[in-house]
Amino acid sequence: MNPLANFTALLCVLAAAHLAPLIAQRIGSRQPDVSDWSLFHRKNDEYWARRATAFAGWDPVDHSKLSISASDVRNIRLAAGIADDEPADAILNLEGRGMRPDQYLLLTSKSDGCLKVAVYARGLRHFTELWSSDALANGGDICQLPGCPGPQVSVGEKYRISISTYSRSAPDSSICDQRMTSTYEPKGVVFELQNQHTADSRCWVGYDAGLSSALWQAAGQGETIVIVQVLPSVAPFPDRYAIALRREPTGVDVIRMEWPEKGSPYMGDLSKVTASDCFSRQASLHVKVMAMKVPEDRAEELAIALSGIDLRTDRCPRNAEGECAMFRDGREFHVEVRGHAPMDVFDLQGSKGYISENPQLSEWIYKLLDETKRATGTAAK
Repeated sequence: MNPLANFTALLCVLAAAHLAPLIAQRIGSRQPDVSDWSLFHRKNDEYWARRATAFAGWDPVDHSKLSISASDVRNIRLAAGIADDEPADAILNLEGRGMRPDQYLLLTSKSDGCLKVAVYARGLRHFTELWSSDALANGGDICQLPGCPGPQVSVGEKYRISISTYSRSAPDSSICDQRMTSTYEPKGVVFELQNQHTADSRCWVGYDAGLSSALWQAAGQGETIVIVQVLPSVAPFPDRYAIALRREPTGVDVIRMEWPEKGSPYMGDLSKVTASDCFSRQASLHVKVMAMKVPEDRAEELAIALSGIDLRTDRCPRNAEGECAMFRDGREFHVEVRGHAPMDVFDLQGSKGYISENPQLSEWIYKLLDETKRATGTAAK
């Protein structure tokens, strides 16, 4: 599937894939390169107005229409303390589905990268904040812990709002196997804590972490510099593979790794399995390793070039106006550099008018793949 399908086609994919309003945006560590933030926010207000209006009709329970203007979005943004010239793209989502009429759920990123969740209601002249929270029921901030999935915010039955965060049940745990959820329900014009509970994380949290463990182990002797997983556009990724750079006493080696897929963590057979079980399953995969005959000088150049790249990433690819392109399909790269948090980058090669989450890193990945395409491989010993 073309990842840059038009907006209408993208919405159709999302309608089929998501039966409930779920907010789980990536949180980036790099702000977009913007010269005129006032213009950016004006365009961004228009974007969120289009998006909130388009998504409104797809709630499987509430089929009522919803319409919000760019002026309304600006009103909400200003009420949230995001000025017209604020030098940051702070809005992660604006949601009307599942909410009471003329109420909107706003998710924003704070300066420290943590989140704030708020509900705004339309008044006679302005939108007003009914409720907000930037902390969990236990007092902790709504943050993404190192190596864990980002916080998730959803709207459920009877307008209840749930906030989930992920953590490790023990300091030495290999994965974020614990999920804490706080649920708030409307009481009059405010929201009050209904319950808080802790449960095991589901399979998908441990699935990729287990695969990562298997790949790093399979890379073998020497110092593995980076592993780039190439994820095709159609799940469950039957032809996904990884390319790694490994420094040896004799220089830098390039290796290709392949492994069998055993189902998707989102399908019925695994979707209800715990993260720990899926981590163990993936970590024990047999990974086939092939040494690629990339010229020594080019492999060394790749390693040196990677060391000079700023690895901070934006939270999304963007179009020429700075709007987030919310792709839900298309080839993607999962990049793990030793000593750095994993990164996900969409493949935008050949697509005009879009800016990668990290343009330098994307260009480097393309060079790596070009070198491996020209190389032959032999089974590693």
